[in-house]
Amino acid sequence: MADARVASAVVAMSRERYARADIAMILEIDRSRVDEILRSSDSH
Repeated sequence: MADARVASAVVAMSRERYARADIAMILEIDRSRVDEILRSSDSH
């Protein structure tokens, strides 16, 4: 459940044009995780 919320937050922040590094810092996750989430959301 928490993973889905993090993924939703990453996608929403990306839509609002937050930089990927800023998303990682704000959500306290690795930048590579941000990249992975956004890659998987693009493929849906």
